[in-house]
Amino acid sequence: MLGAVWLSLPFLLPVDFQRPDLDGRIRACSDWGGARVVVLYFLGADCPAARSYAKRLEELSVRGEKSGIAVIGVAPNEAESDPKLREWQTSTKTTFPILRDPGQILCRRLGITRTPEVAVLDAQRRLRYRGKIDDQFGPGMHGARPGRAHLQIAIDELISDKPVSLPCTAPTGCPLQPLPKAATGSVTWRDHIASIMQKRCVECHRAGGIAPFPLTTAAEARKHVRAIREAVEEKRMPPWHADSRFGKFANDPSLSDEECRLIDAWARAGGPAGNDVVDEPLRTRNSNEWRIGSPDAIFSTPKFDVPATGTLPYQHFAIPVNFAEDRWIQAAELRPGNRAVVHHATMFLRPAGHSQAATQGELQSFSLLTYAPGTAPLELPQGMAKKLPRGWELLFVVHYVTSGKPETDQTSLAVRFADPKSVRKEVATNLLISEDMVLPPGVRHVETRSRVFDRDVCLLALFPHMHLRGTSFTFEATYPDGRSETLLHVPRWDMDWQHRYVFAEPKRLPAGTRLTAIGRYDNSADNPNNPDPEATVRVGQQTSDEMLNGYYDFCLAEQDLTKSKTTPLWWLAAVLAASVLVLRLHRGIRNRTAK
Repeated sequence: MLGAVWLSLPFLLPVDFQRPDLDGRIRACSDWGGARVVVLYFLGADCPAARSYAKRLEELSVRGEKSGIAVIGVAPNEAESDPKLREWQTSTKTTFPILRDPGQILCRRLGITRTPEVAVLDAQRRLRYRGKIDDQFGPGMHGARPGRAHLQIAIDELISDKPVSLPCTAPTGCPLQPLPKAATGSVTWRDHIASIMQKRCVECHRAGGIAPFPLTTAAEARKHVRAIREAVEEKRMPPWHADSRFGKFANDPSLSDEECRLIDAWARAGGPAGNDVVDEPLRTRNSNEWRIGSPDAIFSTPKFDVPATGTLPYQHFAIPVNFAEDRWIQAAELRPGNRAVVHHATMFLRPAGHSQAATQGELQSFSLLTYAPGTAPLELPQGMAKKLPRGWELLFVVHYVTSGKPETDQTSLAVRFADPKSVRKEVATNLLISEDMVLPPGVRHVETRSRVFDRDVCLLALFPHMHLRGTSFTFEATYPDGRSETLLHVPRWDMDWQHRYVFAEPKRLPAGTRLTAIGRYDNSADNPNNPDPEATVRVGQQTSDEMLNGYYDFCLAEQDLTKSKTTPLWWLAAVLAASVLVLRLHRGIRNRTAK
């Protein structure tokens, strides 16, 4: 009974506070005494969800000035410095004031546990709503539109002198960072966690990486122990979307049960560093290093100016390479110059002077490689390579998205070449594609495309691609004897993380095997990623269109190019014998003529 009363106190008693702003000035609740409604927006500079909602809160702040609504940012994470918060405010273009919450006292007073989370105070400064802004953004969630606009509904009800219909909702953002305190435990950063982070995490969680914060030192990781533990427990991190029941993949970053146990124990203990630890950063690549190692050649597009707003057509950049001989590509990596505006990029090949990309080789390879968030570089096994024919050129096709401000990008390709004498098998990328799919409003749909191999082949990798209506993707093999096997199942398609699933061992498919790509789509309002449930959707390049693209890398199972590049001994012997015979006949004819 006492617990229930205590939990209800924030909703009964007026809220007062005095907190420093980013300039060190003490700001009191009374400074906003004329406001009919005060919205406290609890934010974290390292929290992607808080960044996603920043524009919405800024619009509310500007719009609310005329109607007596004040928006105040509150930064509860003590490890985030004032300069870092100012940088966050500049990059998000927000102008509402930001107050610090030393000791997270205001958070505890109001029951705040995450960022972003809002607390709405009425004219008497009583708490009338606490929780999420809406259900559009959150860890593992990036909806095309909000469902119930909890914050706006609460404000509208207060302005209309109505009771708030839903006074409390469970937030879904980032856990508050723990307050500084001594951390002790038998599982430590030095002895257990650093090696896991090195292997699984720092490729993204490093300076210049795609993750929102680095995890290269014990101190950095300790700030985020709650978020780390939660992401690991929910299997959101490291990101991987293949169903573990089907296929074994070389690039699967999933944590083992023992690694999960160690992270959980370490996080519950507050993230102890270990005794006598010199907190040196883990080894990471710098911004100039390539994941494929030292490249043999780098090719770049011209610098391209991306406008602040609008929808851009795909941009095509043809780069002549002028190789006098065929080149064999062992590894390749596409790197955007500005990840904020490069949605994805694909590298095609074409003969010089041609206006379109072209397939090449006996297997009609469709493309060289693709970059998308989460996609690893192309690195082929020894003895396998993709061919860049002499006289052909590179064709960069880049899908740009706008960020709200003018941007510039220069995307680059790095390649490592193989010794032509060592290449046994030519690798090709083919595509199972739907070119005539139509999704009426509200429909749930399954789209399939197949091909039958007329020779034995080895599959090396699978790469599914869909857009916002896509919900799941499956590759299946049906063998000549009638057996079926699921090669890859992605039960929850995530456009923000697109993996190239590389088989741990090449998957041999005998002649007569049918390979099928199966895409499932939801064009209804039940799909939170659907930008417009009322639209009829067709195949197209833009995100608002849809695709079924099932890329697969493969080679001929029995091919050995090294044998065709050398003259067989039996052929040399035959030529030598024929030469001797011709010479003897010639001598015989000459001797008879002389007589």
